[in-house]
Amino acid sequence: MARLGGLTVQITSRLRQAGAKGCTKELWAGLHQKADPSAFKATSEVGRLNHVAIAVPDLQQAAERYRTVLGAKVSDVQEVPEHGVSVVFVELANTKLELLHPLGDNSPISKFLQKNPSGGLHHLCLEVADIKASMSHIASTGVRCLDSKPKIGAHGNPVVFLHPKDNDGVLTELEQVPIKELKDLTLLRIDDSAKHLFQKDLTALQANVRALEQKLQEIRTLVRREKEAIPKVQADGAAKENRCSNAEPAGEHADCGADKRKRSAPRRYITQDELASLSSYMRQRLTLEKVNAAVDEAAAHAEAMAKLLAGVRNSAKMPAAERKRGQMLLVNVASKEGVKGRHWFMEGDLKNGTTLKMDKTGKSILTVLRHLGRMQEARFTLEGTVQLVYILQ
Repeated sequence: MARLGGLTVQITSRLRQAGAKGCTKELWAGLHQKADPSAFKATSEVGRLNHVAIAVPDLQQAAERYRTVLGAKVSDVQEVPEHGVSVVFVELANTKLELLHPLGDNSPISKFLQKNPSGGLHHLCLEVADIKASMSHIASTGVRCLDSKPKIGAHGNPVVFLHPKDNDGVLTELEQVPIKELKDLTLLRIDDSAKHLFQKDLTALQANVRALEQKLQEIRTLVRREKEAIPKVQADGAAKENRCSNAEPAGEHADCGADKRKRSAPRRYITQDELASLSSYMRQRLTLEKVNAAVDEAAAHAEAMAKLLAGVRNSAKMPAAERKRGQMLLVNVASKEGVKGRHWFMEGDLKNGTTLKMDKTGKSILTVLRHLGRMQEARFTLEGTVQLVYILQ
């Protein structure tokens, strides 16, 4: 009970309300007795269907389809680097859909999409009260788990996958859900004749806790990004002050002037600690020098794009083809929410890159920069083709 924290306060409040409606004093006294650990032993019993996971080739497009075509409530994109996936949850009345997209070159979803380029059903997730007890029971039956220990999933709960060859060809995920333990514990201490008084309250509380868990995951992501941003901003400020103190009178350094600064793309370099904090599969063989060279290159691409757009606005001497492309980007990308007023560049700009290009290393660097909050990725349909846009942070 202790690890459920504030939830005990909420359930106690609910029980008091129910008690006021007719619970006996003896029942209420029973609820306050010290719990006997042997009465709440771990169980391997499976609970409800938590979600159905679908691998998709385009996460933004799939999320938008569920949001606009089917009218479903769709979450923001969450990155789960421990599992090599980006996820979006689609809320349904009785369960969820989990839309999966690869994160990093070694993502297991990449291999799935190579075999199924249009996407498809990836796995089912079932809830359990105690994942270690479930794993022990499953092992005793001869069914294999893909990992020897649980990992933390997208909801912040321990998860483990069962081998599909031992489970009728279906990849099955087990997720430990704390609220089930609270529900089982509470109902265990209530006389059978009074259980109906609490079932409705516990079901509503379970739904509220799920919503809170989703919010907590979003808050964790925001806090992590803010904590990372503080030393970076300080480092950028110190570096800028140093550059400006050594600047020549002619104004060689564009970052030092207020007007120039508005046109200069941000160069938020990665620190050694940040690079070391990444998982080995995400970091691979990348060096700090190579990643920060890519930061410079990304800024150069963004500044070239800003120059192109400024030329479209201010000059009629631009070549016709270049002007046409610039006008299209102004209308279809630069004016859109999330891009307007920001520095950005197109995936196509990386074709002639030195460090940052569309090879395996370049894609790994892009994944690292997104994960560390240096850029965002967006998709726009241009001339009938979906194209990637990278927005510097």
